[in-house]
Amino acid sequence: LALALAACGGDGDAAGVDPAASPDVPAIAAAPVAPAPSGPLTQGDVVTPGKKTPAGVKAALGKRPVVLAFVYGRSRDEQAVRAAVGKVRASSTGTGVAFFVYDVSKRGGFGDLTTRVAVTETPAVVVIGADGRVANLWTGLVDAEMLTQSVAAAK
Repeated sequence: LALALAACGGDGDAAGVDPAASPDVPAIAAAPVAPAPSGPLTQGDVVTPGKKTPAGVKAALGKRPVVLAFVYGRSRDEQAVRAAVGKVRASSTGTGVAFFVYDVSKRGGFGDLTTRVAVTETPAVVVIGADGRVANLWTGLVDAEMLTQSVAAAK
C-alpha cells in the first residue's frame, strides 16, 4: 500500500518530461513550495499545500478546519471511517469544516496529499485546524465521537 500511495503523488509533467532539463526550453521560475514532511506528522505540525494538492484542500487550508480521510476500498474498517466522517459532516459540529474523503485504491484525485500529511496506511484521518496545524491524526479506526471532539477543538 505504501508503494501505491507514493506512486500516486506524481512528480513532473504529464508527459514525464522535465522542461528544465531541455536546453531549448527557457527556465521558468516556480513559486516556492514548502517541502513535504520527512516523517510522521504530530500534533501542532503545520500542513502546507504542494504543487499537486487538490484545489479544494488548498483553498481551505489555513482558513477553516479541514478533515482529510484516506481509505482503501470498502473493507469494514474503511466503511466505519467513512460512516464516522459522514456523521460528523452532517452534524452541527461539521458546519464550517471542509471534509475530504479519498479512496486511494482509485489512484487519483488526492494529488500529493498522502505525502503532505505523511499518510502511509489506511484508513487514516487527519484533522487540521483553521490555523493549518494538525489537531489529530489517526491511522486505523476512528469513531464519530472522537472525530467530533477533535473537529470541535480544531475550530
